[in-house]
Amino acid sequence: MTAVTIAGDRTTFPRRALAADAVVTGANGLVHLAAAAPVGALLGPGATLLRGAGAFLLVYGAAVALLPRTTT
Repeated sequence: MTAVTIAGDRTTFPRRALAADAVVTGANGLVHLAAAAPVGALLGPGATLLRGAGAFLLVYGAAVALLPRTTT
């Protein structure tokens, strides 16, 4: 029986997944901030709530984008 060696870095997939999450979260936050009234009319909640959620999503997206850089 032979051992199978996996070539490559084991952190590549998690880093790419976090980067994709940061991009999608940040884009969602920008849409919530820039178009709060139309998105609110489409989805139901008020524009004020969506602006707050958009600001939170931008901060959260930035934190997720920085996460892979701080871990080893």
